[in-house]
Amino acid sequence: DYTENGLIFGTITFPEEKMRFDNYNFSVNFNTNDTKLRRKYSNNLRIDPTMFVGKHYGELDGGRTYLFVLEKPPGKYDIASLKFTIFKLFDASPSFTTVTGFSIPFQVNKGEITYVGNIKVNEYAINSERIIAIEDQYERDKNALKNLYKMVNWDLALKSELKLTHPFAEERISNN
Repeated sequence: DYTENGLIFGTITFPEEKMRFDNYNFSVNFNTNDTKLRRKYSNNLRIDPTMFVGKHYGELDGGRTYLFVLEKPPGKYDIASLKFTIFKLFDASPSFTTVTGFSIPFQVNKGEITYVGNIKVNEYAINSERIIAIEDQYERDKNALKNLYKMVNWDLALKSELKLTHPFAEERISNN
């Protein structure tokens, strides 16, 4: 029952079936000046492909595209960073690469279902190629979720602006 909150949905697509990293962690940020509420309502959208198989296993596009649905309290949000992780065999410390410098803003309204887009992740980007892009696959994504979550009335779903901004003019990559 999402009547007090709202639902967001979308997809994440990778360019190749072969995965480059062991997991992918998108930060979903609640935009408020209230630190407690920001911590409470922000979370991560995590994708964990099968590490030992070495390929993506999403629900669409031959495994390259993953569906997601999140229930969120009403408010303004954005997806503004992505952390790639590589787990090293026989080493307890994984390595991280974080991509920032982009923002996918969206609004969650009480009782509404909002499409935030198909987030394309070019994990093989080189030089100045963009890592994050967004496109409209609304009908495809909504229909795929209709089959999985039959108790939700997907015909009431709305499209957000499908906006991607780069506030710093370029994406930033840092290795930890």
